[in-house]
Amino acid sequence: VAPQTPLREQDPMTLYWGRDVVGYSPEHLTVNGHTVCRGGEPLEFETPTGTVLRIDTGSYFTGVVTGLALREAL
Repeated sequence: VAPQTPLREQDPMTLYWGRDVVGYSPEHLTVNGHTVCRGGEPLEFETPTGTVLRIDTGSYFTGVVTGLALREAL
């Protein structure tokens, strides 16, 4: 994710393959996979540009798939 770039203008290759973990903005939750979390558990952390939630729990190696259900804030 490139902070300060509108989501519709993001480079798809960066979204698919980028390994730099930063938040998109303080107003958004950035969810990513692609890099397996240590310990096989989802990980949430803060960056200077917003909150990041990593959900890659290594299904290729562990057979465990992590899903995420989001709902609109009220």
